[in-house]
Amino acid sequence: MVIAPVIAAFTASAPRPASAVPFFIDRRIRGAVTVTVPRHRMDPDRSDQTARVVRQAASRLTSLFSTEPVAHAR
Repeated sequence: MVIAPVIAAFTASAPRPASAVPFFIDRRIRGAVTVTVPRHRMDPDRSDQTARVVRQAASRLTSLFSTEPVAHAR
């Protein structure tokens, strides 16, 4: 199982930048880790870091909740 890429990337021009990544339980999507930030609070230099943290959180949830082996994307 490969964790899906960030569904909506942070962009400075979005009214409310957001990032969402699904997590899986035994190969079935069961939820998503989502972050939304008011544009005036989002530091564009940290958008890649924020997206990476969201992906890592989704990957961790998948590992914690699944009973089947999970292959992780790098």
